[in-house]
Amino acid sequence: MYKLISILMLICSISAVSCQSTKDNRLSDDTQTIAIENYVINGKYTQLNVDKLGNVYLLNDKNEIFKYDQNYKLLFKNSFNTRGEISHVDVSNPQKLLVYFSDFQFILFLDNTLSEIKDLNLENLSFWNVQAVGQSVDNLIWIYDPVNHKLIKINDSGVTQLSSNELFSDVIEGNVPPKIISRSDRVYLYTDQEIMVFNIFGELLKTHMIDNNGIQFLESHLIYNTGKELKARKTKLITMVDSDPSIIETQEDILDFYLDKSYQVFTLDTNGLSVTSLQEFFR
Repeated sequence: MYKLISILMLICSISAVSCQSTKDNRLSDDTQTIAIENYVINGKYTQLNVDKLGNVYLLNDKNEIFKYDQNYKLLFKNSFNTRGEISHVDVSNPQKLLVYFSDFQFILFLDNTLSEIKDLNLENLSFWNVQAVGQSVDNLIWIYDPVNHKLIKINDSGVTQLSSNELFSDVIEGNVPPKIISRSDRVYLYTDQEIMVFNIFGELLKTHMIDNNGIQFLESHLIYNTGKELKARKTKLITMVDSDPSIIETQEDILDFYLDKSYQVFTLDTNGLSVTSLQEFFR
């Protein structure tokens, strides 16, 4: 009898832990999929960015950058056709935008009117084949050195400020070139298969193996694009559930997205830009 009671208590304990893990990964009790229908900006664009002031930046396949205000009124436009294709635009600092041309290993800095203010050639600084570049939270620059497999922080003159001490990976998995984003006290180096999470000193903390077409971190959630859906995962869970909840579903493939601190999600597809509120999911 004592053994039977012990077994029943163990089963109940395991069930409770399993249920708790599943519940912790849910955004709210009434999570449901929202379909996007309305477009605030129409047109064909390839990349989307939103700065901390709410300004929207769109990039097209002609290397043209468009800046819109919070009411989606066009403020500025500029074309950059002399340095190859733009691989990444970082608007973390609205007063000093970073534009990276990976084919030419070239960083261009723009002011808040999209005018050029400074440039930096990484090859002249003896950095080779750099594919991932992003701004740090202290307005410096993170680069991923694929030759030595290190994260390196430099200033806008190219002087190294910090370098990760260890070779954290032989090769980062993925079918596309990696990208870098910084949020709060974390730095994320990611591809379409692997997401590596570092602290502000370049120390590797954890790795997520998730197939994705783009990611974003907001508070304790990892939001990732699977094509026609955005999904969310709580990053602090010890035990992951089998499937992450879907929070956005579209008819067209999502090319890019951004989730701001007021829980508005901006999604870009072949028809243009849509904006949807997700407050009910993150309360």
